[in-house]
Amino acid sequence: MTFAMTYAAGTISVANGSTAVTGSGVTWTTIREGDSLIDPATGARGIIASIEDTSGALTLLDPWPGTSLTSDPYRIVYDSPARRSGVSVSAAVEELVANQVLLLSRRADYLVTDALLDMPPGSPTVGDVYLIGSSPSAAWSGKAGYLATWTAAAAWAFTAPEAGMRVVDLSVDPPAFYFRGTSAWTIEAVPASGVVAGTYGSATESPVLTIGADGRVTDASTAKTAGKRTITVPAPQFTGFGASAGTVAPAAGFTYPSVNFDSTILEYAVALLPMPKSWDGGSLICKIGWAPSDSNSGGVVWGIQAAITNPADSTNTLALAFGTAQAVASPAPGNANRLQVATPPAVTASGTLAADGVLRLQIVRYPSDASDTYGADAKLMYVQVTYTEDAATDD
Repeated sequence: MTFAMTYAAGTISVANGSTAVTGSGVTWTTIREGDSLIDPATGARGIIASIEDTSGALTLLDPWPGTSLTSDPYRIVYDSPARRSGVSVSAAVEELVANQVLLLSRRADYLVTDALLDMPPGSPTVGDVYLIGSSPSAAWSGKAGYLATWTAAAAWAFTAPEAGMRVVDLSVDPPAFYFRGTSAWTIEAVPASGVVAGTYGSATESPVLTIGADGRVTDASTAKTAGKRTITVPAPQFTGFGASAGTVAPAAGFTYPSVNFDSTILEYAVALLPMPKSWDGGSLICKIGWAPSDSNSGGVVWGIQAAITNPADSTNTLALAFGTAQAVASPAPGNANRLQVATPPAVTASGTLAADGVLRLQIVRYPSDASDTYGADAKLMYVQVTYTEDAATDD
């Protein structure tokens, strides 16, 4: 046995002997002239002559033969003779395809002919999609924020809005993007050229624009970028004052230069580091790489301080006093020649940064500190300096 397709959402009201039917909570976009309206309680049947309003108004071919209904259940059977014609079947297939493309494809973007209209257009074209406004009327009544598609069946198909939808309005140039939030659509205009121009913040402010891994920034002027860069100063660049040159040799064939600091005498080592122009002159984060000379354990207290020598300033010489030293205790692990890394607090250099300024770094071991308990030479291998830049290049 084959059963005809039916529609039964909502309720209807119709008086005995009347041809006027009103619906509540209905969407009669799929109803056709000639379909049957049935009262499931009594079996009374009427033939639909016309659909006055897809949101709730029908006219019957003959007066309603059953008892009066007020907000009662009903059933419409899709049995119109027109549904069996070749033209009708073709139109139904086209409508199904259009609806499936729109409703099931889950595309990121919906292209719409126009957006935020409250009144349906007078002569829509099959396949046209519209974003309905907040106060719709006529055939769009009750569909605020929906997408409406004009189908080959000369009827509207509706798609309910969902959070995350994005619509591209093609009625304006350049097109406009509409994004669906939890309860409303918001608009964001698309730049005409695809190039976003303007000034965004300053070099010292938090980033306001994130560029993807494969992205590129092109600008006719110098781009100011905020970021950090690192320079490593190896042991051979340090000159010892008391501290002596040495090596770290963990195994045969592996020998690395070092500067050795005694466990009983206060010793220093100094290095000159010409800094890039992009350095903003601010504080420095320094990591001290070192290794113990034997397998004893204990602790080593390192200190680091810095100064800026400015060639253009006659009072700012290589003898300018260093800034405040920052100290850090680093444990010796009980393994000879095992690399350790100590990070003291941020270091602020004395002096004022200017063109061709040179950074002087001084490393010291504090053997008299109570936390310096390692009783052998501590071997400095490198100092890693991380600075903040305020320019993209050193031009």
